[in-house]
Amino acid sequence: MTFSQELPKKGFYKFTGPPENWITAIKYMTWGLEEKHRKRWAQIQPGDLFMMHSTSTETRLKNATSSIIGFGVVAAVSKREKNENLWIEEKEINQNKWPLLVPFSEIYLFSDFASENLPDVEFSNLSEIERLSEVLLKNSVPLAQVRGFPLQGSIQSVNPIVVDQIFTLAHSLHLISNNTGVVDYYNTPLIKYEEKQDVFRYATSLRNLKIVEKKIFSKDKKGIYIADPIQRERADNEHQETLEKLRQYFQNRGFDTLFNRHIDLFAFNSNESYLMEVKSLSSKNMISQSREGIVQLFEYEYFEINNFLEEKSLHVPVYKNLTFSREPKDLNYISFINSLDLGATYLENGELKSKGNSRVAPGKI
Repeated sequence: MTFSQELPKKGFYKFTGPPENWITAIKYMTWGLEEKHRKRWAQIQPGDLFMMHSTSTETRLKNATSSIIGFGVVAAVSKREKNENLWIEEKEINQNKWPLLVPFSEIYLFSDFASENLPDVEFSNLSEIERLSEVLLKNSVPLAQVRGFPLQGSIQSVNPIVVDQIFTLAHSLHLISNNTGVVDYYNTPLIKYEEKQDVFRYATSLRNLKIVEKKIFSKDKKGIYIADPIQRERADNEHQETLEKLRQYFQNRGFDTLFNRHIDLFAFNSNESYLMEVKSLSSKNMISQSREGIVQLFEYEYFEINNFLEEKSLHVPVYKNLTFSREPKDLNYISFINSLDLGATYLENGELKSKGNSRVAPGKI
């Protein structure tokens, strides 16, 4: 399976700019687009991939080559418009030329580039920026080696075949992650969940993909492959199948279904809503999985669901529910779950069943 085939339904783009602008982009984990690209900017979704095209023209640096320096993933935080001047050309002309920001969750550079403590790109330090750009371009993929790469414009869609060429030509990947912490943790829009692939369509990390993991280079291998635990859980087959059955259950009953990087499933209509957290069970992990799920349900309701309902002016009760991939056996712990006004359900033979009390009506999928 090719790189692009591992990423069904994702959008592939190229962003084009001089190497000094890419250094700023890596420092701040964002790219900027002109106002004329607003329509395209609005179409960019979390999880989309962008090829980082560094140009040999319109640069203040010497010996720049037209090449692909890496690729990255669009973050789940909301896109925003800036008012300040960020890139060196904006500072030079004192104009907010690229106000439409696209946030990055991960960048995979083809060269070993130290992203910590990068300087701001200023007229006073162009010699240092020149040195950094040489490092950035060292193992880049020359555009001359890529057939079919779109040359026009600062943003264009890229054919998956071209994306596969670039990925194949890259010898190693040097991962830069955007660790924004609590500031952006809950700034994650709820997205329509209409088919199984949607969960991975909007995934904002590629570290779970074996084809990517094999190429990641790190001097410190410890921890570099630790992916988002929520995304890792969603990669579990039992979790996938349970979540997909839940989606079908609610959609078959006329509910709108949503999710985001945290929430497995939120189903609602004009009368009621259900916040569902899916947990895969083995013979020994029911309590640990349940404990984690309990915290998640209360946390997600407080920080995300209440905000969503307020924004949409929806005045409906929220019923929180843990759904297990198989029947949980510890009835005492189920009683504890129920005492917190949480429901417990599980799947068996194509049916959603209750364990203890649940607001979710049992029934066939």
